[in-house]
Amino acid sequence: MTEAQVRRCLITLFSMTVFNYASADECTKTLLQDVSTVQADSATRFAMSTLLDSSLTTSERSQIGATVPIYGVPASLNSDDAKSTASKFFQQTGINWNQKTAVNIISQTLSENAVEAYRICVSGAFKSGPRVIAYNATKDSVDVKVSWLAPTHAATHATAYFQVSGAEQRGYWKSWRTGEYRYFTLKRVKGQDIRFVVTIGGESDEAYVPYIPVITVSENRTVMRFPKIGDPGTDHDGNRRMGNDGTGHNQGPVGDCRYAPAGEAIDPTVSAVVVPIKISLGDNSYAKLTKNDPKQVCYEAVMAPFGSEKGGDLGFYVNYTLVTPVYTVSSP
Repeated sequence: MTEAQVRRCLITLFSMTVFNYASADECTKTLLQDVSTVQADSATRFAMSTLLDSSLTTSERSQIGATVPIYGVPASLNSDDAKSTASKFFQQTGINWNQKTAVNIISQTLSENAVEAYRICVSGAFKSGPRVIAYNATKDSVDVKVSWLAPTHAATHATAYFQVSGAEQRGYWKSWRTGEYRYFTLKRVKGQDIRFVVTIGGESDEAYVPYIPVITVSENRTVMRFPKIGDPGTDHDGNRRMGNDGTGHNQGPVGDCRYAPAGEAIDPTVSAVVVPIKISLGDNSYAKLTKNDPKQVCYEAVMAPFGSEKGGDLGFYVNYTLVTPVYTVSSP
């Protein structure tokens, strides 16, 4: 999947969250082409964490099927994951994006054609007046296309007036003819949002290009275990114990699970069952992981003694690692 397709996907999905009226919803659905793995350590990509909490149906959400690698731990991005991850991100960084800012953060990084297509889809075809499209934004600059179509029976020449903030000032063409379009590259003032307003023939259009913060993502890794001391069926060391009850019958199966808190993940590559006690066990004894993924880790165990008089003692626990994201915003 290309970078352009990823970006188209991002703006499509984000729009599903931001716009709740039918026309925009239908528009964004038509823009949805495919999905890709999304890096959570970019502010633009990270906006996707809020996308699926929208008016989409359950089946539509499942069709999206996007994934987000949480610091090397892949996790399915469903609606609950998106909400919890976004909540942690915004809480830790102190970023507060309103709807307009969020849409513009994503859309400004699209290509010229993609921005124009999206705008036509949402707002309708360009009929008259000035038209401003911002695209290909970086931390240093953004490309802007300005077009003008005179209304029917109106003058075909007009003077243009520009209001620009958040970008280095430069000269702009004043005299415009209907049907003309021109390109500008705006150099950002470091750390500032750009607002570019054009008024031609008494009508105005604008581009709002928010500053995209640089998000640094690190992780805290915490080794966990279960069961622990005091849990049902454990000994004084916190081992889950299964012993011969004198009948020679198998004990179990027994099982339990632990789940990653909202916005966090389990690293399945290091989860393991530890068996410190294994005495006089039959061949059918086992303690194993039955589920091991970023959302949960589960075990199942059976203690099979040699016989009613031949002992049988199984003691075990599960180690797993919980990965907690830490987000920081770098200075511009």
